[in-house]
Amino acid sequence: FTDKTKIIKDRAFMLCRTLKEVTFSDEIVEIGEYAFSASALDTISPIPGKIGYVSNSAFNNTSIKTAVLSEGIHSIMPSAFENCSELIKLNLPKTLSFIYGKAFAGCTKLTEIHCGAITPPVISDSTVLENIDKTKCKLYVPKDCAKAYKSDKYWKDFTNIIELE
Repeated sequence: FTDKTKIIKDRAFMLCRTLKEVTFSDEIVEIGEYAFSASALDTISPIPGKIGYVSNSAFNNTSIKTAVLSEGIHSIMPSAFENCSELIKLNLPKTLSFIYGKAFAGCTKLTEIHCGAITPPVISDSTVLENIDKTKCKLYVPKDCAKAYKSDKYWKDFTNIIELE
């Protein structure tokens, strides 16, 4: 996307079987609902922080392997990455506050989550991380924050919570 592109509309690339890779410009302020849903997408650049939130089902049912959410993103809406069955690594920004229903449900290959938030982001319900093996998936958190994650209703289910320096 060029620097002139500011908005990716709802369903813009939904079901697009030829789209494999996307590079977002820093000028993107909105990625619409279902924008890339069920496309052939497997590689994305970091999602720009100016968008503020990742829309409902924006990337669900794609084959992306890594998702990096930039600083400035505060919310991940329902089903944003649901059934991204090839997703292995996830980087969440320190600005993240909320994650809503089924956001990562069905991301069965997820083995690494790096969460920069000092306060654990609020998870709306048990469906957010459904079908993720929390005994194998490592959760990396900021130094001196593991206790907060281990005390959280949903984050505590991860058996490998590791503090980063």
